[in-house]
Formats: sequence, C-alpha cells, structure tokens
Amino acid sequence: MRQPIEIRRKPDSVSVTIERCAQAKCPVLHIAGSPLLEFNASHYTAEDLYVAKHTTDLAPRAETIAYLDAAHRGLGSGSCGPDTTDANNLTAKRYSFGYSLITL
Repeated sequence: MRQPIEIRRKPDSVSVTIERCAQAKCPVLHIAGSPLLEFNASHYTAEDLYVAKHTTDLAPRAETIAYLDAAHRGLGSGSCGPDTTDANNLTAKRYSFGYSLITL
C-alpha cells in the first residue's frame, strides 16, 4: 500500500498567487517572498496526508492550504537508503525569510 505524500513543492520562488474560483468573485491571495520562498499549495493538510494509508482515504478540503518555507532539505535521510547530497543539505544553523500577504 502506498502512503500519500506532499507533492508539488516549488523552490526558489519570488512569489505565488493562489486563486479560488468557486463563484463569480474569485478570492485571490498573492504571497511575495523576501528574498525567495519555497511553497506548496494543496487541498490537504500535512496531517491529512500523514494519517491516510492510501490516496483513496483522502477527501479534498474546500480551502487551499499554503505552506511557506525558507528552505527545504533534499530527499533522503540515510536510514534506509542514500542520504541527502551535500548540494541539497541544509547546513546553516538558522534560516529566515520574509513574506507579504496581499489580497487582490
């Protein structure tokens, strides 16, 4: 059985616009990173994905959940396969970034 995972992470983004057109008016949220941000937008929370044993266990939420990150460690932990490559490993002790939320 395959457990669902987070997908569609977008690294090194200047900004992202999330639009929800359920009616004639479309609420729009624009997120601008400073300097850059990484994001994932989904109709599932991280907990939804964690507790689901298979994709058939998931029911999309009406809302869009946006996750913003300053950085993301590459895949792999060395526990049962290769570790993350040096180029994709996080080495700084502290990360920070800024963002602006703008409704349009």
